[in-house]
Amino acid sequence: MTRIKLSDILEHLELMFDEMHAFLDTQTGEVFSLTTDDIRAAESADWDDEDDFDDELDDGFLDRNDLGGIDTDDDSDDGSNDDSTAAKADTKSDNSSADKPHDPFAGKADWERENIEKAIAVMGAATGRFLPLPGRDEINEWDMMRDFAEGQENEDHAEALCRAIQGRGAFRYFKDRIHDLNLADAWYAFRADQYRKIALDWCDHNNLDVDPNA
Repeated sequence: MTRIKLSDILEHLELMFDEMHAFLDTQTGEVFSLTTDDIRAAESADWDDEDDFDDELDDGFLDRNDLGGIDTDDDSDDGSNDDSTAAKADTKSDNSSADKPHDPFAGKADWERENIEKAIAVMGAATGRFLPLPGRDEINEWDMMRDFAEGQENEDHAEALCRAIQGRGAFRYFKDRIHDLNLADAWYAFRADQYRKIALDWCDHNNLDVDPNA
């Protein structure tokens, strides 16, 4: 298995937001992020045309043996293809373009096409190749702020920070207070250490060979 760079994982974890999803390709060691829109575009693809799907195999992400639920069976020329196409059209809306395959790349910039190709690869790959990194629902920065606040030896600082994280605007008020109290450097070092622990625990859980110094 490819050795993974811890710094690549940390980079994506720390930049995660609600509509972002990060993955590790265990075959190449690449860590990349996709948006919810990228994934929706990949899900909307209509691979009725075998040649169209073959084009997506050329990018190196997909292996024909790892296609999961994506149907790539050849249509025969015995007339059954026409019946199949008609049946599919009957199940769609009356829109004039309903019987045309949906192209998820139409009108997309190069970088958007690349992300959609990666999303298609994630959807079609065999289980275990692409591992999702911990998401925002698994990383709670509010808990980090609380732990940092409660860990302050100066009771006045601890009290001020604990008050700052109560109610709405907690992140903004906390950021203001750590600067007021000259604790910004200490906070960012603490935060980085917490993310490092999360990343290493995730790697250990998935039995990954990770280089902690790279």
